[in-house]
Amino acid sequence: MWTFTFYISRVEQSACGVNIHILSALESCLHLQLFQRKDSAKMDKEELEEIFILFDRTGDGSIEVSQIKDVLRSAGLNPQGGDIEKIEADYKKKGKVEFAEFQAIYKEMKEKPQPAMEDFMEFFRLFDNEKSGTVDSLQLRGFLCMKGDSRLTEDEVEVIVKEIEDKKKEVVPYKELITLVMSEPQPAQ
Repeated sequence: MWTFTFYISRVEQSACGVNIHILSALESCLHLQLFQRKDSAKMDKEELEEIFILFDRTGDGSIEVSQIKDVLRSAGLNPQGGDIEKIEADYKKKGKVEFAEFQAIYKEMKEKPQPAMEDFMEFFRLFDNEKSGTVDSLQLRGFLCMKGDSRLTEDEVEVIVKEIEDKKKEVVPYKELITLVMSEPQPAQ
């Protein structure tokens, strides 16, 4: 834990020039993998409504504005911080969002372009000083847990990197990580 905490300060220093939107997109994709959420391209209205209902705490056919991000992620999308802030500001006075309104939000977010593999590769190349195709495990953990819109817990990061991390060298091959992130979530066995 001490080593991880030490790295956080180094992450803070090196994050100044980092594209936080790419980091947030990476974190969102990792969340999709962790929770095996369905691909948004295959989501139909009934499935979307089922997800929406799960977040309807009072049974009145609406969700809190603060839940929009979580419902979008559960529906397989990767909302970015700026987009979420705009949506929340638009609905803040109302306080709640009904399903028909959420459908419009979902449709708008679904049409936004998602980061491509090259965007993620460019992000990781910033930290690949040796041009080895790897990123330091502690630095990766620091970014995913401490930066971006969709911060992961240390346990969530561990689930993702444990299969591809080189424990001896304490590095993660980032092309494998990106391939994993961009693949269709696999159902739990």
